[in-house]
Amino acid sequence: MEDKMNNSENHQVSKLSSKINGISVDFLFLNTLGYCAYLTSLSLQVYNNNVRDEFHQKYDHYPLLSYIDVIYAAHGLILNLVTISQIFCSGYKRTVSKRVSFFTKCFYCFFLVIVGFQLLLIRSRKLLLLELVINLSYIKVLISFLKYLPQLMHNYKRKSCSGFSITQIWLDLCGGTFALAQLFLDNIVENDSKLNLEELLNNKGKLGLSLVTFFFDSAFLIQYYIIYKNSAPFVQDFKTSFPQPQISQSLDSQSQIPLQPLSSPLLPLSSSSVSSSLSHSKQHQLV
Repeated sequence: MEDKMNNSENHQVSKLSSKINGISVDFLFLNTLGYCAYLTSLSLQVYNNNVRDEFHQKYDHYPLLSYIDVIYAAHGLILNLVTISQIFCSGYKRTVSKRVSFFTKCFYCFFLVIVGFQLLLIRSRKLLLLELVINLSYIKVLISFLKYLPQLMHNYKRKSCSGFSITQIWLDLCGGTFALAQLFLDNIVENDSKLNLEELLNNKGKLGLSLVTFFFDSAFLIQYYIIYKNSAPFVQDFKTSFPQPQISQSLDSQSQIPLQPLSSPLLPLSSSSVSSSLSHSKQHQLV
């Protein structure tokens, strides 16, 4: 009976482990939009000569960016698309809502309107392409600020961080640290071993993205290791998603031993009954 119950519980937990309730859908969609904007901005700043020349004319130096930054943005975009496919296209189950919030839909519309309007200005030569490129990096910083809010609220509503990988937060924090270090080192190399703060601040997109990453990653670490440290994984989702295993009332016919209530209280045994029982046991041993 215990083996059957353990097998049933293991089956329920194995089914639950294939769920993806720990990630926020709004977080993924905002993150994907942010990486699209950032990848476009970085690619134009690194590979488009017109944008690089306009940047140099405006700031007297070229962008402190390289192909590594483009690879970073492309990598983040691909992983976000893979994660979204796990929610909508794979066999993983999700007991919480898959709907994208009204705020996220409005932000997508706002993004498309702003970019479309600026493209019209660029086509009519009323706006430089560099301005759109810089604005795309600002949008990425804004999205990075907004995208973490749904995940923070998602953890708060569930009162748990179960299903949310803390490894990605540590990796994100390491990536932000190295990106900021690269920005400082490139600045020092370009200025003959001297730090030029004005040139550093001109790369607002990369600098702002690193600072936002530090802030929210710290918030997630506090949630995971301090606020919801003792939250048992899968408990909330297990109770709401699966019925608890019931002990079967049917037993084998040989093991069905009915328990009869005592009709009278227990009485102490007399000495004669004890001696007779001992004698019977000795005779049984001799036989």
